[in-house]
Amino acid sequence: MLRHLRGFLLIAAIVLIGSTVFAQPSSRSIPADLPSWVKDVGARNAPSMRREFHVNAVGDGITNSTKAIQKAIDECTKAGGGVVTFKPGSYVTGALFIKSNVNLRIERNVTLLASENDDDYPLIWTRVAGLR
Repeated sequence: MLRHLRGFLLIAAIVLIGSTVFAQPSSRSIPADLPSWVKDVGARNAPSMRREFHVNAVGDGITNSTKAIQKAIDECTKAGGGVVTFKPGSYVTGALFIKSNVNLRIERNVTLLASENDDDYPLIWTRVAGLR
């Protein structure tokens, strides 16, 4: 049960963080190079920086890829933004911290799996619905 909850929380965190980072007013038109569904989910424009940062990790569904994924995100941020991409595969990961100007692109042939290691989810002070 805890494993499933942890997996749900990982996906929820990625969705919430991604929604916050990429949300923009709906008055802007959707560029032609983005899929048609983006207007329905509140996704933002295509990243202004076209640089790609590849996750250098094994996508075997067993090896923990948290550090490699976070490293690609951090490198993307330091470079001023861009797109973080994966080779096809299944990547085990813990908490990821997405930052401004980073587009974490998870293609159809890429799966993120929640790590079962509690150490991959650092404790951080946060608020939920305005409550401490």
